[in-house]
Amino acid sequence: MKISKINVRLNGETLEGTEIEQETDNSFVIHTGADLTIEDKLEVFYTVVFTDPELHNQDIINVATAKGENT
Repeated sequence: MKISKINVRLNGETLEGTEIEQETDNSFVIHTGADLTIEDKLEVFYTVVFTDPELHNQDIINVATAKGENT
C-alpha cells in the first residue's frame, strides 16, 4: 500500500504549513501547528494505491489516532 497526496483541512479550509512525515509505506504523522478546540473539525484526505494483489476485494481497516501536546 502506498499513500500519497495528503491534504489536511481545518474547518473545511486547507491547512497551510502542516508538516507531514511518512513513517512507512502505510503510516504517516501530521504536525498541524494549529491550536485546535473541541469545536474544530480536522479532516485528512489522501490517495492510496494497493500494491498487493491479495488485497483486491478485501475490507481494509483504517486506523487514525490523534493527540495534542497538552493531553
